[in-house]
Order: sequence, then C-alpha cells, then structure tokens
Amino acid sequence: MHGHSCLYEWNDLHNRCNDLLERNLLFSLSKRSQDVGSSMKKRVLLILLIFAAAPLTASGMELVAAAGISGRVEDVFLDGDYAYCADRYGLWVLDVSDPQQAISLGHWGSPGLSTASTVNGTVGYLCEGSGGMFVLDLTDPSLPFLLGTVADLENAVSCVQDGSYLYVAAAEDGLAILDLTDPQIPVKIGEYPTSAQAQDVSVNANLAAVATGFGGVLLLDVSDPTTPSLEVEIQQSRDARRVILNGMFLFILYPESGVEIWNISIPGRPSYIGSLILNGWATDMVMFGEALFVGDWLAGLNVYWVYNPAQAELLATVWPGGFIEAMVVEDDLLVLAMRDTGLEFWDISTLYEPEYIGQKQIAGFPQDVLLTAEDLIFEAAGDAGLRVWNADLEPGEPIEQIQTSGWANALTASENWIYLADGFGGLRIFDRSSDPQEAFYIPTGNYSGKLAINAEGNIFAAQGETGFLSLKLEGFSEPQVYGLTPTQGYIYDLSESADLLLVCKGTEGFELFDIADPAAPQLVSSYQPAGGAWCGYLENATAYVGTGLEGIETFDLTIPEAPVSMGTVEGVGWVESISSAGYGYITACSGVDGIYILSTYQTPPEIYDYYDSPGIARNASTLGATMVLADDMDLSLFGLYLGVPGRQAAKPVTYLVREPFPNPFNPTTIISFQLPEAGWVKLEVFDVNGRVIPSGSGPKGGLCSAIPTTQGGTWYSPGAHQITFDGSGLPSGIYFARLQAGDYTAVRKMVLVK
Repeated sequence: MHGHSCLYEWNDLHNRCNDLLERNLLFSLSKRSQDVGSSMKKRVLLILLIFAAAPLTASGMELVAAAGISGRVEDVFLDGDYAYCADRYGLWVLDVSDPQQAISLGHWGSPGLSTASTVNGTVGYLCEGSGGMFVLDLTDPSLPFLLGTVADLENAVSCVQDGSYLYVAAAEDGLAILDLTDPQIPVKIGEYPTSAQAQDVSVNANLAAVATGFGGVLLLDVSDPTTPSLEVEIQQSRDARRVILNGMFLFILYPESGVEIWNISIPGRPSYIGSLILNGWATDMVMFGEALFVGDWLAGLNVYWVYNPAQAELLATVWPGGFIEAMVVEDDLLVLAMRDTGLEFWDISTLYEPEYIGQKQIAGFPQDVLLTAEDLIFEAAGDAGLRVWNADLEPGEPIEQIQTSGWANALTASENWIYLADGFGGLRIFDRSSDPQEAFYIPTGNYSGKLAINAEGNIFAAQGETGFLSLKLEGFSEPQVYGLTPTQGYIYDLSESADLLLVCKGTEGFELFDIADPAAPQLVSSYQPAGGAWCGYLENATAYVGTGLEGIETFDLTIPEAPVSMGTVEGVGWVESISSAGYGYITACSGVDGIYILSTYQTPPEIYDYYDSPGIARNASTLGATMVLADDMDLSLFGLYLGVPGRQAAKPVTYLVREPFPNPFNPTTIISFQLPEAGWVKLEVFDVNGRVIPSGSGPKGGLCSAIPTTQGGTWYSPGAHQITFDGSGLPSGIYFARLQAGDYTAVRKMVLVK
C-alpha cells in the first residue's frame, strides 16, 4: 500500500509520472500466468556521453559532460551491429553485436519529443512529432551530432526508407516524401494531404499504405513520388495505428482489437480476409519472412504464421518483462522496445520457441544531486537508490550504488554525513565518503521528502501531510530527533536561512517558521500566492517561490510576520526546484522546459541563461564554478561563467499542452496548455473507439469550461491556461484529449480509474 501511495504522491509532487502510473495500472489488469519480472532484471549499464557543445558566447552555462540514463523508448531501428532508439528525448545508440551484453555508445538529446528513427549509412533521421525531423551525423555512433532539420516539414511521426526516398507520416500534414540523393540534405519532393492524422506508413514497390488514425488507411500510388495519387481509402472508425504492406496483402494494427488482413492484389478494390484478435492493447507489429510478430501491452508477444493469411496460425506467445512499445527484427534477432525498461533481445531462429537473450535495462530516475568538496556527486536516483559519481562523471558509471527500499528523492549533507530522503523508506544517513556506508536509519510514519539544513547542522525533513521532522547528528554519537512539527497540507519543499524555514505546501501557499530553537519551531506567518507555492529558495530576508504556471514570485521577509511580494518572473514554465548558483544568481529547474539561471541583482530576478535538458529537469547543485543537473534522463555537468554579460535567454513561448494531472484520475483531471498568441482553442475527448465524449457527460458538463461549437472552440489570450475534464459519468478506461489551436494539434492520453 505504501509503494502505491508513494507513486501517487510522487506524481502529485512532480506532475510528470503519468506514463509510469499508466504502465503499473495496465500491468495490474493483465491476466499473465507467469511472473517473469524478476528473471528479466539484468545489470544496469550507464555510459559517459561527451557532447561537443558549441561555445556559448557571452553565456552563463556550457555543457561539459553527461552521464546518460536514457529510457522511455518509443521506437527502435536496427542497422548491422547498431540499434538506434528514439527514446522520447532524443536518439540513443547501442552496440548490439553481442545482444547478451549490449553496450550503450552515445545519446543525442533533442529539444522535442522523439517518436521514431531510421538510418541511411552514417546519417540518421529522427522524427520529432510537431517538431519536424532532425538529421544527424552518425559517423561516430558514440558522438551523434546535429546536421540540420528538414525544410518544409513541420510534423514527423514515423518514417520508412525505400530506395532513395524517405516516406514520412506527418500527422495532420499527411504523407511527405523526401529525396535522399544527398542523405545529409533531404529534400521534400512530394506530399499527399490526409483528412486525419497520418501515424504510420509502409511502402512496397509502387504502393504506399498510410495509417491515418480514426480516418482509416489510404492506399496511394507512388510510382511518381512527386505526385502521389489515391488508389482507395479503407475507412474505419477505429484507430489505425500501424500498417504493413507485404506482397498482395495489407496488415492493419488497431490497438483495441488486433490486426486486420486485406487482399490488395487489385489496389483499387481491396478485400477483407480476416482478423487476428488479441483483446489487449496492441502497440506494434513487424514482418519476418512469413511470420508476423505482434506486440501487445496485455497479451504479450504473439507470433503468427501468415503464409496463407486467410488461415493464419498462432505459433507462440511469450511474455516480456514489461510493456512492448515497438519492435524491430534483423536476421534472427528480435529487439523489443519496452518503454520505461529499455530493450529486450530475443533469438527467433525457432519461431515456435522465441528464446530470451538478454536485456539492456535502464534503471533509476535522477531526482536530486549534491556536489561536494570531496569531488563527488551524490545522486538520489528514485527506485535505484543512492548513487555516487566522480565529479567529472568519469568513467561514465557510478563508482558506488546503494539500493534502498523506498524512493530516493532528496539529499543534503552536513560536515560528516550524507542524508537521503527515501520516501516511505524513511530517512537514511550515510558517512560522507566515496564508499558510503549506511550509519543510521530513521523510520518515518509518512513519506520522507524534501530536506533542509541550517548552519548548525540541524536537519529538517518534510513528512508528507503530517509536517516536518527536526533532528541533528553532528556532535552526537546518534541522531538527536527533536520531534515532528505538524502542518496543514502536503509539504512540497523546504528551504532554510537565518533561522527561518520556508515550507511550501502547493495550493495551500507557504508558511514561515522560526527555527532558532530547532526542538520547538514556531509558526511566524503564512502567505497564499495566486498560483500556490510548489518550491522555494530562502536567502537571508528574501524568498523565491515557484508558483506553478504563474512563475517565480519574490518576497521581502525583512518583517517575517508580513511577507511582501516584490514581483514575479514569468515565462519560466512550471518550476520544480530553486537553488543558489552563487555570485548573486539562482537556478530554477523547470521540468520539461529545462533549467534557467537568474540574476538576483534585480528585483524580481532576470533570466540570465537557459539550457533545455533532454528530459525533465529536477534539481541542480552548484559548487564554485561547477554545476550538476539532475534531469530524469541523465546527469549533466556544466561550467558556470557568471558575471559576464548574459544572453537574456528567455525561452520563446510556443504552443504546449502538458500531460493531464492527475493521471490516472477520478473523477477530474486538469489539462494545462500555453499559447504564444491569442486564438480559438478546441478541446475534444475521445474514448478508445474514437467516439467523441459529449460535453454533458458528467454532472459538471464533461468539460467544465464551456467550448462553443459555433466558433470551433473558446477564445483564449496568450499565456498559460487550464481546462478541467470531469469524467464522473464515464466508465473506467483510456481516453484521449485532443487540443487544437490554430494549426497546432496535440493529443494526450488519460486513464480514468474508479
């Protein structure tokens, strides 16, 4: 029960755990007869990625190195001894010449949302959804670098190469065809618009099949790639997710039902042959000779013999150690992309008995880091516990890793000790060394979260909804636990300065405590910012508070009993943590937006520099001219050059739709979005069968914000907004929210659990 609650509270704390929770939910619904999870766990390999980052002229940050901890694999492509994975935040390259010991070689972090990849010789093409397509130089697989983007291609969901042409499923733009005569400079030469979202494409001879989601499948004549022409449209009300053209047959994958098979010997008059019913949630399929492999989140990996598609035969069903997101096959090697758990390798030389070879598992979610004077980096790594790294991240693997029982999420240090908040695993205290030994363990009755320490070595540890714990170890043989100070509301962050403790409680605002006597903290005052108080940094008589989508608000605490707002820094996204960078600067980790450096020589502070990290920026630690960033994808090391003229590097406001929160939800969830300019916004919600959920489904009207259909939506001003979806009148299940604003469209998955 504690582990389950921990996940939900971590989701509430970070607003970014949706995929993991959804995966756990679906796993609990699975009727698997085998428990293969434990047998699939293999040694975790971490690598060092040295990025040849261009110098940032007159800039505050320069990336020096990164230790890659990539996961969340969306797609995988095999080319000889290498596997190229689109891992949501970029391209991950592995040497799979020995699948039993796959080796991570390099990672290129993208600014978008990577969905698929393919490779042509030493050139890679990375689909970025609404971010278009990146072209990468893969001459040295350990050091991928960007060559450029494809001109006149605004969307790229998936792609397939056929000869000297690259066919791209380009979402609402339909099908795009690129000429690869010069692989480094693909040129768009043809296109075919679709009425629905193009999600996948397959090509065979002069015929292309395009899956268009709920619009069905288009068969196109591409004998002249510059002018594709329609042969026929197979209309469907279901979500056509994948397509395969194989000779005279067309295979169409529908997530909620399985695979349909069509005879297309006469392309203009296709005929339905039959279906392969899975009754789960099918995600991908791949053809190997006369065998069809179909991956399903709930039904596992299914192998069919389709020499005669009208009488397809199920040869085998095997259960991977996770949920299949994508797959690829080459020779006798099948590679499964397992979303949050990395890759699995299977020998398919015997189709009746696919044999598990090994796994390249990705473990840990960096949550917090601490850079120490001993030239060490301590990392709170979520489910991977405590990791210790050399300060330069060499040799690319942690020099020590200690598995803990909870969720390692926060760190602080005193003169001789390292303190680790381990969620429901309590508070753990280690000696301060490169080979830390757990010296003391303090069980806690609630979730042990953020930590703060004062100059005298007194520790303050957030305890979920119950308050904060006070203790001290320096100068004593055992921890001196002063006791629990109760508070109202869940504690999201703590910060201490000059005998004041700042306690951030989300929608409840923040409280200030006098901790001159740590054994008896006294409440001084409370304050309710408009956007709440989700994180904060206290420095003498000034507090910097992350107020959700409202920005970072600055408070004068000269009179602690009466905090005074001094203004707000806007346009920095949802800030998850704030800390000191020294020399009059602070850092703000802003989740999916990356990390900002702000100058506090002005009130409110001004943005000085900005870096878009590959995943979700959680926390940063600064020592002298060095900063290490804990991103949930990796650890990144920066040199700080503060005091030189900054770039005023405010991130340009773009269209953005965040993951619904909470997710899973019951009965309401919030869909947050931002607009760079005023315009009409339309939000529709669909069930898994593609049916639109009427706005009056719930007692509050389904969508609590009125969305008039006369103008196709509601008029919104530029900036951040929220819409609440109420699913009170709906059954449990998976739903899809589609938001449209001008030419921008985004779809987000939601899970309703009752």
